[in-house]
Amino acid sequence: MSNLRIQNNLSPPIQIDYGVVRQALERLVTDGVTGATLKQQLAQIAENYRCNAYQVDQLYQALFQEHHQRIDVAVAADGLEEITLISSAQLPIELGLYGDGGKLASQLRQVAEAMPTAPEFLITTLIPAVASRIGTSSRLAISETAGYTVSPIFRTIIVAKTGRKKTPSQAVVMDALAKLEEIHHQTYELEKSEYEAELSHWEQLPKKEKSQEPCPQQPTRKRYFSNDDTLAARIQIHTENPRGFLLYRDEASAFITERGRYAKSKGDNGETEADLSEFNGKSLSRDRKADGSIFMARTAISRTGATQFSKLKALMGKHQDDCGEWARYLFCAADSPPSYLDLTKDVGDLGLTAALIDLVEKLDDLPEQDYSLTDAAKVAFMEYQHELTDRAIATDHPSLQSAIPKIETYFGRF
Repeated sequence: MSNLRIQNNLSPPIQIDYGVVRQALERLVTDGVTGATLKQQLAQIAENYRCNAYQVDQLYQALFQEHHQRIDVAVAADGLEEITLISSAQLPIELGLYGDGGKLASQLRQVAEAMPTAPEFLITTLIPAVASRIGTSSRLAISETAGYTVSPIFRTIIVAKTGRKKTPSQAVVMDALAKLEEIHHQTYELEKSEYEAELSHWEQLPKKEKSQEPCPQQPTRKRYFSNDDTLAARIQIHTENPRGFLLYRDEASAFITERGRYAKSKGDNGETEADLSEFNGKSLSRDRKADGSIFMARTAISRTGATQFSKLKALMGKHQDDCGEWARYLFCAADSPPSYLDLTKDVGDLGLTAALIDLVEKLDDLPEQDYSLTDAAKVAFMEYQHELTDRAIATDHPSLQSAIPKIETYFGRF
């Protein structure tokens, strides 16, 4: 009976109105209360509504995260709307290729329609290919006082679904470079045979005659592009081709995934850092005990490749891009038609490969020269640069903060 009396005397459990507690916490979140004031008010809410202080704090943290997630989604939605508008805009390729009266642009467009694929895919490959032939021969001084110069270095990636002619569209440009590679490889093999014969003759000379006759110089092979993007290979090729060259990977993700594949240590032998700094075209210096010292005052290595949306998404992850890895690339995700061939419009060879070879050879003959902006060009550059600077100040997204300065650089390079 005594136990029963005690139970009957117990007070009924306190009923907590969690809806009211939630409203009080939501006001703290939306009002942006922080610091000591926040802690004081959380304790007051726990006391007023007779709640566990720990549970109040946990509910507040959950509401805080939900609130900011809603803000992030809203901001992202606004950004997607702008991106959608941008992606629907097209710049006719003829606007950038008018020096020959539009002949090359017409050839590129006709070939793209015959594949069929987006003509922008061909241009995306042509830009770095052309830039690689100008290479170290030319720079543009944006501000001579500040020493602000840009070099023709471009990195481009085509992004499209499987079957949308990514590789064939790049092959249109790469085939022209491959023919030149083949010609100069044959020339190199002949020169190498002559060199080996001359060297053998020179080594058999008496010591006195050898001292009076210079040692034959080993020939170098002229290069236009390479599929080997290891740091050692790039340095070797660039040393022999100081003007520059193009790096081409059919699967562009390999630029990232295959770094350090020959490294003996846990790192990548400095390949990531070299990739990032190489974009600026500055000097290159390397010292090796076996190979000696190498120094180049200027460098110019452009890149191109193609990939699928899924692979690019996996590589980018959350896309923080703090070091500006992806900001260094220009991506082309133009709409490409389904691969239905229309052979009724086949008119034979349009002469595009010959035209591209002719263009490349003319670029190779460009003299070494630096250029300055005209007064009108300075005004145009300043207007756009100021707009970009305003955007950089306004955004707090790390990837945009990395990308905007690169957009300015590319504007100068174009």
